Amino acid sequence: MHTADRGITTIRTLADGWAFKQLYPTEQARRDALPAWLHHDNHHKPHTATNKLPPITCLTNVPGQYT
Repeated sequence: MHTADRGITTIRTLADGWAFKQLYPTEQARRDALPAWLHHDNHHKPHTATNKLPPITCLTNVPGQYT
């Protein structure tokens, strides 16, 4: 996959999964929802690119992982 394709995929994922999935009462409410959505997407949601595992499982030496 080319870099431009990855960018388009990322933008589509953000738009479909966070930005426009629900109605937010304010732009600030939308922004406030982003950290929780990113955590869910990276730590809990299976991704096809990582063999249906959350992306965090593919990383090693993540800060706080070896405490």
